[in-house]
Amino acid sequence: MKINSFLSILLAIQIALLAYQYQDQPEYKDSRKPLYVTLLKADEKQEITTAVDKVNQVEIADFQDKAKVSFQKAKDQWVVSSAFDYPADQSKVNGLIQKVLNLNFKEIIATKSSNHHKLNVAQDQYDKKLSIQYADQKITWYIGNGKSGSINMRREGEEIVYKISQLSAYADLNSNANQYMNTQYFSIKDPVRIEVIKNEPLILEKGEQWQVNGFEQLGKTLDEQKVTAYVNQLKDIYLDGIASKTVSPDHGFDQGMSVKLKSSTEEKSYQIGKEVDQHYYVKASDRDYVVKVSSYKIKNIIDQKILDFAKDEVLPDTQPAVAHPHQPAQ
Repeated sequence: MKINSFLSILLAIQIALLAYQYQDQPEYKDSRKPLYVTLLKADEKQEITTAVDKVNQVEIADFQDKAKVSFQKAKDQWVVSSAFDYPADQSKVNGLIQKVLNLNFKEIIATKSSNHHKLNVAQDQYDKKLSIQYADQKITWYIGNGKSGSINMRREGEEIVYKISQLSAYADLNSNANQYMNTQYFSIKDPVRIEVIKNEPLILEKGEQWQVNGFEQLGKTLDEQKVTAYVNQLKDIYLDGIASKTVSPDHGFDQGMSVKLKSSTEEKSYQIGKEVDQHYYVKASDRDYVVKVSSYKIKNIIDQKILDFAKDEVLPDTQPAVAHPHQPAQ
């Protein structure tokens, strides 16, 4: 009898603990409409693009990396305002906004501020922070990684935390500005002449095949694959960051080198400045921005010498002949 009473008391305690644990996670069956419908104060027949067009600023912050990227509309075009107003990839920014405005805030997982730190949606502890300026209204969310690919999302100024499955904190809310811009900074199609102006200048010209001026005097065989590989490095430059919108003596272009490329339809060039933090400064003649390009992409352009275009020599086999065990050595 005493055992049954003890078990009954124990069961009651467990039920009370479970009730307390989940009292902050009520079942929530509200069929809220997508965010953009609420913002537009319209029905769901309203085109979401109408709401997307009303957004004029976006900011994504990463708490752990302390990184932040922001976008702003300039003459109806998105620019990366955190990167000297470099032009953004319009489809990527609009796609992100549309995804956010299409969210349904249906499933509540917490209603008290005491759970904000545990769910990583507190003002001083979060995974990502997302802000959008919608017309004259700024909306900010604190976002934490949830379970099974979901995220926890809390709007600033509110205590309620929602579980969201249609958005990823890392795949969709990347705080790296490069993810939202076209990183191909310089390109020329089918060049026929290239001048690499440096201490040991190189001039490459294309007839039926690429030729390197002065190479014949070396008495070597030109490796056409090496030349083609070098040309491909020269004609397309991909940026890794934006350095400035104006040229500065600190970029070191006056002591650097330049590359001039000519095709049948156009002539273009770019300068390579000094190396800082494993990046080189690069400035193209047809672009307003000085950019940073990873050293490994530039190093070979700088270090290439005319003799490097020669075919690798195959050394003759100089090992002595091995005598057969049943024959005398020669």
